[in-house]
Amino acid sequence: MPFDRPDDDAVRTFQDILRNKHVNTHIRASRGRDIAAACGQLRHEKR
Repeated sequence: MPFDRPDDDAVRTFQDILRNKHVNTHIRASRGRDIAAACGQLRHEKR
């Protein structure tokens, strides 16, 4: 896919923008990225 994951600072900045507009937000802890299972799906990694 042509998209990259934003860095943690960008995510927190976006969360601050939303919260300043009274939008309740939560940042999900990412787990399983080291085995390509972060979304509950396994994928083949390019090597």
